[in-house]
Amino acid sequence: MPNQTFTTYDGLGRAVVVTSAKNGVTVSQTMNIYHGDRITTVPPSGGVVKTTVSDQLGRDKEIQEYHVRPMVTTPTDTFTGTFTLTGGTATVSG
Repeated sequence: MPNQTFTTYDGLGRAVVVTSAKNGVTVSQTMNIYHGDRITTVPPSGGVVKTTVSDQLGRDKEIQEYHVRPMVTTPTDTFTGTFTLTGGTATVSG
């Protein structure tokens, strides 16, 4: 496949890492950090890091842009493995 997108989800089904690849090589990665009423999006290099604060109904009420990129690492509880058609796991590594 020439172009692929890989998405890692948290336990609530929210996208936390979205990686774009071309011919098997990563070309960009976007990370979303969820914390209560806010979501911080860290785009690929050159993009603006933004935090969106929402009200109780999920409407955006504030957007904060950062001039300096934060240091962010992939969550430590990310697991990969082989999954069966019935939803069970055949092998898992973490």
